[in-house]
Amino acid sequence: MASSKGKNASTKRTAGSGRKAANSKESNKTNRPSSAAKRKAQSRRESRIGQEELRAMEIRRDIRLLILLGAMVFVMVSELGYGGVVGRYISGFMFGVFGLTAYAVPAFVLLLVIFVISNLGRRTLPARVFAMVILLITAGAGIELFTGEAAAAKEYSAAGIYLRCSAGKGGGGLLGGSMAYGMYHLLRTVGSVLLLLLIAIICILVLTQKSPVSSVRRARENRIRRGEPSLMEKRRERAARRREEARERREYAREELLRQQEEREQLLEKEKEDRRIRRERAEAALSDPGNLDLNKVKPAAESEEEEDFGLDEGSTLFRRKEGGRTRLRPAGTGALPGAAQD
Repeated sequence: MASSKGKNASTKRTAGSGRKAANSKESNKTNRPSSAAKRKAQSRRESRIGQEELRAMEIRRDIRLLILLGAMVFVMVSELGYGGVVGRYISGFMFGVFGLTAYAVPAFVLLLVIFVISNLGRRTLPARVFAMVILLITAGAGIELFTGEAAAAKEYSAAGIYLRCSAGKGGGGLLGGSMAYGMYHLLRTVGSVLLLLLIAIICILVLTQKSPVSSVRRARENRIRRGEPSLMEKRRERAARRREEARERREYAREELLRQQEEREQLLEKEKEDRRIRRERAEAALSDPGNLDLNKVKPAAESEEEEDFGLDEGSTLFRRKEGGRTRLRPAGTGALPGAAQD
């Protein structure tokens, strides 16, 4: 009995423990979906917050751009003389610092800001921004050199350059004027122009990040890859084509000359044939004086081209006298009617 009771108690304990384990597994299964849903909701909430922050940042950026655009438009209006008292001070400052390039500064600033926003995160951004600024100052220095103010200045005066450019609304301004003064008194005009061109080319290379040598090499590689001829080969082909065209022109001219000669020979043959026919007709008419029409013979005798009918003066039809008069006498017959008698 005792053993049977112990077995029953042990079976009850195992059954109870099995039910507890099953309940715990079911609870775990029901808890897992709830934790996954919580994580999804949290990630959704975080993404929503991130999107809202991104939209807020974009709005703040657009507001800054609009403020900058309005400020640059006001600066441009002030430089044109429509900004009032504040615009007059702003205009004097801009022309004093930048000179004639002050008209381009508002657009330059807008382009610079847009360029910086579109190239954020790039390592070359600071160098490219610096190149843009140096390019603007180089333009001012070139204007100062071409106006001749740097050559006319006997000594350097920053205040004098500022006041002159501010009052005259020209020149290179304080930045460009100082640069032009130093270069002119060290390198003179030719050296200064060459140096400015060199600086401008370097700034453009840094700004565009494109090397002419690499571009040429890349174009050569692409040409070789496509199987296109090189520049020298193209020149040889053009030279051969020009030689072939010249040869064709010479052949055409030779053929044209031969054609003209053939036409001339044909005309000569036709003319000889016409003369022969006229001579035969004249001989036939002279051999029969009764049928001779003097009205037809006389005009033919007066013409230099047809007066001999193709015959020479040694023919029996002609006899020349000492006085220079020529009588037309048929061979073996008497004198023609109406002809002069000896």
